[in-house]
Amino acid sequence: AQKALLEGQAAERIVDFVRDHEVDLITISTHGQSGLSGWNVSSVVQKVILRAHVPVMIVRAYVCTSTEVKALHYRRLLVPLDGSRRAECTLPLARMLARFHDCPLLLAHVVSKPELPRHTPPTAEDKALADQLTERNRRVGAEYLKQLKSRLPSEVETRLLISENTAATLHELVEQEGADLVLLSAHGYSGEA
Repeated sequence: AQKALLEGQAAERIVDFVRDHEVDLITISTHGQSGLSGWNVSSVVQKVILRAHVPVMIVRAYVCTSTEVKALHYRRLLVPLDGSRRAECTLPLARMLARFHDCPLLLAHVVSKPELPRHTPPTAEDKALADQLTERNRRVGAEYLKQLKSRLPSEVETRLLISENTAATLHELVEQEGADLVLLSAHGYSGEA
């Protein structure tokens, strides 16, 4: 682990340091000196994630006891995947952590219900078309997870979900499954996360 005291804009200095010193992993708190805001992570963290081009481990900003630190052991890992190769870049690290902590790995894929932008309420035909597309994407998602699972160790589990709000659905899944570490790519099919 390295420590450095840098002057200037925090995100830019962190990204420069990472590049100049060939850092493999950034570990950063969700919030810094400015404290909690309306966002889940600070703007500095968001900028670092998007610009650093190395894995970033984001840790919740709270003070933990020495007992909690000594007992740090992941019990369940969650990897949300959107079907992109970029999202799958998290899998080698996830597998390594799951092996090290001897815990299950959960792969999740959320099928987004399509939006039908209209100035009037959707017709029965519109709803049927949206349902057909959702079902098609569900089948493709199920096959995707099946193929991934066949290439990974047997302790891998999968979840296929359908939702209008992917982020909220993933938050709910974290709670339902008791995942204590989520590994995801900053970029997937939809661009920046």
